[in-house]
Amino acid sequence: MKRRIFICGPSSAGKTTLAKYIAKEFNVPYIFTDGAALRSKFGYNNHLDIIRASFSFPTEGFEYQSELFKERKSLIVDNNEFVMDRSPIDNIVYFLLQCSPVMPQDVCKAFIDDCKALLSEATHIIVLKSASSVENDNVRIVNNYYQGLTDGVFYHVINNIVGITYYNSLLYPTWNWKDRINEVNKFLK
Repeated sequence: MKRRIFICGPSSAGKTTLAKYIAKEFNVPYIFTDGAALRSKFGYNNHLDIIRASFSFPTEGFEYQSELFKERKSLIVDNNEFVMDRSPIDNIVYFLLQCSPVMPQDVCKAFIDDCKALLSEATHIIVLKSASSVENDNVRIVNNYYQGLTDGVFYHVINNIVGITYYNSLLYPTWNWKDRINEVNKFLK
């Protein structure tokens, strides 16, 4: 069975760890999509730099998010089977957090529509909740209030913008690793 698996969720939710597990367990190519090369291209050191640029220079923030989406889209289109540690849902969430306050609504809608269209490429979508604490890797925003806001935007996007129930999806597997793996194994078999 061909598998095209998207894993989405806030920083430190365990997307990469779970994607690596799935790649090994189900013999599916793993695609790492954290955007580090693109951050470097734009001169951003971390997520906070992206937010500051998006508010101070809206066109640059939009260009960053658009390029990130195009980069991920090409990986999706170019690979027949994969597990990816981000998804178009992540693109929507972070676009809304970083760009929507300073971009016209029609631009936001067009970006969201492009992301939603790409979701149809998935055979499975796994949505994770945020961690109780965020690892300080000097890239993520280590602020529980911001992470709570991010969780709320994920919830809003999943339930009100994307309508995740229309997709083959597993929502919010438990935080206990053994239980999470059991849920994921049942979902993907």
